[in-house]
Amino acid sequence: MYLRFNTILKIKDHNFSVSNYLRLVILVGLSVLTLTGCPASHQPVILVSASHLDYPLDAKSKGVEGWVQVQYDVNADGTTSNFSVLDSDPPNIFDAVAIQFVETWKFQPFTIISDTQTVSSVIRFQIDPDTEEYIPPTL
Repeated sequence: MYLRFNTILKIKDHNFSVSNYLRLVILVGLSVLTLTGCPASHQPVILVSASHLDYPLDAKSKGVEGWVQVQYDVNADGTTSNFSVLDSDPPNIFDAVAIQFVETWKFQPFTIISDTQTVSSVIRFQIDPDTEEYIPPTL
C-alpha cells in the first residue's frame, strides 16, 4: 500500500503537487551532489613522511624564491603518482624539484570508493634573509 499525494503547494506563484515538489527536491539534491562530489566518497589524505627538499643551487645563489602548485594522485596504498605542474612562479625554475619532492611523499593508506584521490599542493621555495639558508616547507 502506498499513499498518493495530490495536495497542491504554492511556491512563488507556481503550483506544485507534493509528488512533483518531492521529485524537484530529489533532482536538485542529486544535482548538487553530482556537481560538488559526494563527501562520503572522499577521506582526507594524511601525509606521514617526506624527504628533504633540494633547493636548486643556482636559484639559491641568486636569492630566487618562488612556488610551484603540483597536482598529483594519492593512491590507496599512500604512494603518489601522475604529477603535473598547474602553475609556478617564476615559471620552470622550481618545477622539476617540486615534482621530485612530491614523488617522495607517503600518505596514510586509505579505503574509499575510488583507488586514488587527486590532490594539489603548493610548494614554497623561500630563503631565510638572516642565515641565507632555505626555509624548509611546512607540510
